[in-house]
Amino acid sequence: MLIGDRKRRQQGGVLSGVLIITAFLSIIAGTVMTEVSSHFLISRSLVNKVATEATTTSAVEEAVNFLHSAPRPLDTSCTSLSPRVVTLNGMTAAASYVKCAAVISGNPSPGLTKLPSNSHSFEHDGTHVVLPGRDDYLIGDSNGDVYDYAFGGSTLRWPAFQIKGGQISGPAIAMPDGSRISYLVPVSSPNQVKKNKCRNDCVALLTEDAGSVSFTCFMDIDSGTVRAAPAAGQRFPNLTYFGDDQGVLFAYTATHDGNCAQQATFDGDQSVIAGPLVFPGSASSTDQIYVLVSDGSDSELVRYSYTSGKFTLADSLPLPFSTANGMALEQPNLPAKVAISFSDGGVAMVQIGTNFSLTLLPSGGVGTGINGAPHWCHCPGGADLIGLSGDNDTLYLLDAGMNKVASYDVGQPIGTTPAADSAGDWFVGAEDGELYEVVPPPGQSGLVLGATFGKAGSEFGTSTIEGDCGANICVYSASADGHAYLARLDARKADVVACITSSTPACQPGFNPRLWARIEAGSGADPKVIHIQGWSYYSP
Repeated sequence: MLIGDRKRRQQGGVLSGVLIITAFLSIIAGTVMTEVSSHFLISRSLVNKVATEATTTSAVEEAVNFLHSAPRPLDTSCTSLSPRVVTLNGMTAAASYVKCAAVISGNPSPGLTKLPSNSHSFEHDGTHVVLPGRDDYLIGDSNGDVYDYAFGGSTLRWPAFQIKGGQISGPAIAMPDGSRISYLVPVSSPNQVKKNKCRNDCVALLTEDAGSVSFTCFMDIDSGTVRAAPAAGQRFPNLTYFGDDQGVLFAYTATHDGNCAQQATFDGDQSVIAGPLVFPGSASSTDQIYVLVSDGSDSELVRYSYTSGKFTLADSLPLPFSTANGMALEQPNLPAKVAISFSDGGVAMVQIGTNFSLTLLPSGGVGTGINGAPHWCHCPGGADLIGLSGDNDTLYLLDAGMNKVASYDVGQPIGTTPAADSAGDWFVGAEDGELYEVVPPPGQSGLVLGATFGKAGSEFGTSTIEGDCGANICVYSASADGHAYLARLDARKADVVACITSSTPACQPGFNPRLWARIEAGSGADPKVIHIQGWSYYSP
């Protein structure tokens, strides 16, 4: 009836209905195809991501396997990754170092070892004693206590010896004394002054025999104080030489049976800042002695000759800066260079010739004040580098031509001399009580923070001393908290990164995608132990 009723029947044709249906079908089809396409794109992206991560992971695994199979002694530079290259899934990934440093094994690391002491502040540098059959760390505290630790551990050679009532005024040394060892300790105002012929400040002679140490005698200083370490004679091995802050140079007998007999003095006019450096003279009865002197407005390197109970002023070289505060010798044999630092930021280089002559070489500086003496590193690759602690919290490295080659801001004041191992890693104690290791990134320029080893109770007030201890590296420093500390390094911590690359360079910042991994290689028990301490895609 409806169809037959033309008034009520729809007037349009079938076309509009078809168009509507077609539109709905198109929307449905488009939605389905979009969803399918999106899933295809997501799936493709996931496949690419997995393939990329597999490739970078394989490059890092190749680096790990290489470090496991080719461990190197800690006193050599880190094993070169070259870089390690893997081609997989149609891509090439290269793995290389971000940094590599010697560390104390363990996660977390056990940190610094506190050495036994009587809990009095350490304010003057220790000494690395290397004598036939003896390798020790020697240091004294503000209470006059003298400690001698077997290098590489915390064991005392003998119970701490106290120079009663005295305060240590400078670094101590040890020297052979027949079958015994003599210890020479600069000391201020000891209680024994009257009965032992020490009018004010002295150098104490201690003698070790059969595993115990005893006081022998005092070497009297007229009116000054000895701030620099004494030195042993060369042609006269039974003598010691030292200078005081009044400019007087002394020669004394330094044997257990010599009664601290004075042999000679020479009255200079400037304080002895560092030295003596002693070389055997060309004659069999002559020592050549070099001291760094300064009066705050001028500085000089001065040479004396000692023969048969007499000093002779032989040479003097004015230096280009005024406030000398330390020096470092290139090598023990002549010819040799001497790097000299100045508190106003200057650094001078002097050549000592085979004929004992003094020649001023080009000088330089770091642009800020310098705290403490320089340290001379015979670093890997034949590089001679001079390490300096700036008063702007920065460790500076200069080459032998006095050019700045690298620096690193520790972020804390550093008031003492740094030390470097033969792998070119640098160690310095800071006023926050941290011992910092600063390293050159393998295959790159500059310096980065390699590791820290836990805090002392107060600032490190003495220079860092580094040396090999068996297969490990040992680093000593002493703190104002009354303790000396040891970091015994027996492993390497390597940060390795792998990136996708069209060639094979080391990964540079900004290369992505990349995989970062932290690897600890080696331990005191096994140099081939490998621990993966962390990893992350797109390195932290």
